[in-house]
Amino acid sequence: MESNNLSSEPNAEKALKNELNSNAKINNNNSKSKKFKLILFITHYIVINVALPLALYFSLKPILGELYAAIISSIPDIISILWSIVINRIIEILPIIIILSFFISLALSLIFNNAKLNELKSAIVLGLIGLGFSISYGFERPLLYYLNRPWQTQNNLDKFDKFNNNWQQPGYRGVMNTLSLVWGFTFIASAIVIVVLVFTIQMDLLIILSNVFTFGTILILSLWTMIYSLHKKKLARLNRNQFNK
Repeated sequence: MESNNLSSEPNAEKALKNELNSNAKINNNNSKSKKFKLILFITHYIVINVALPLALYFSLKPILGELYAAIISSIPDIISILWSIVINRIIEILPIIIILSFFISLALSLIFNNAKLNELKSAIVLGLIGLGFSISYGFERPLLYYLNRPWQTQNNLDKFDKFNNNWQQPGYRGVMNTLSLVWGFTFIASAIVIVVLVFTIQMDLLIILSNVFTFGTILILSLWTMIYSLHKKKLARLNRNQFNK
């Protein structure tokens, strides 16, 4: 009997180690997956929202003029949005805001025959989202919840439950509320800067700065969010370890 008990202990210990190693591999794979998705998002954004619009504008401007070159340069982003809606078969808030901003800026630029007004689309998107983040701060489910859900779940129904369970945790909600405030105020400030640029600088410089500035704002906020989230997770882990002791 004693020999059986002794032999079972190493087996149990081995099983525990295997389980811990398996969990570590899963976490490592999840981390790699998130990094890959971030790199993919940045690459996609640079190509569709920065490089391609600038290439179209400066190549078409001598032929069509500023106004129509600016309008056509905005089309790749809309095509990308519509394509993602068709592929995912889910309509989220962000694509609706982007499409709405496209048509508002298009109408303004055509009515006033002013190519620079077409660049207000970035300010409209940033301003509306920033206001949504700020106003919904402290709500049971703020705007960030709905914008973050597709990224976290990849529209997978099995992951919706996990995402919703995380949202029930006070610590997780606290982090999301902080992110809502930071992203909200930064987006509103960025929208104001772009509006000022629209009415103060020339079109050629404006189309470069508005695209680069918008991308830079999102990139900096994304990197800060990653660092902040990792810091909060580390603190939560330390608190759990101290509590278990």
